[in-house]
Amino acid sequence: MSALTRWLAGLLLVTILIFPISQDLDLWLAKWTAKAGVAAYVHGIFVYSTRMLDPLVLVALVAFLALGVRALSGRPLTKSYTAPQGCCFALVMAEQIKDVLKGIFSHGGPSEVIDSNGMVAHPANLKFHWLSGAGSFNSFPSGHMGAVAALLSVLWLFYPRARYLYAGLGLLVAAMLVLGNFHFLSDVLAGACVGGSVGLLTAVSLGVRIGPF
Repeated sequence: MSALTRWLAGLLLVTILIFPISQDLDLWLAKWTAKAGVAAYVHGIFVYSTRMLDPLVLVALVAFLALGVRALSGRPLTKSYTAPQGCCFALVMAEQIKDVLKGIFSHGGPSEVIDSNGMVAHPANLKFHWLSGAGSFNSFPSGHMGAVAALLSVLWLFYPRARYLYAGLGLLVAAMLVLGNFHFLSDVLAGACVGGSVGLLTAVSLGVRIGPF
């Protein structure tokens, strides 16, 4: 199976899974974490870490430009150059794509659907408000998961020896976002799909080879 076929199959699988999850499992998980007190506990620990994304995007943009100037100077394009450049580009692109998709899907997050006691306060917000613009319905896909997945997927392909570390970090971020009711599970899956796809396409464009199955 070619790399292209695997990527398309993965996109199809995530698409098939997301919509049933968004109707049933999303709400059950959000209600459970709120009622059990898990959401408040996790949210209190990680709330400040979720605010790191905006300055990180700015740092990535500045680094991307700086590395581009370095390339214009005629220095060799070694892996130590292309890997950071790929990370910066993937992060910025994932953020831009995420903003477009949020406006298309317009889906509310846990805070727009349930209250702190785990009761469904606004059931209408659980559905997709197609093409209505993000506004307060800006949870799908998760930008935080998309950014992390973009970075980790580039590193995954450039430096495969540390894949266990990347997988662990990705799962930790995903669990934090879901258990803290920052996002629904479907938001996180979609964000991982967006970021992973951007990272994959970026790494391949920079010359990383992906063999067939």
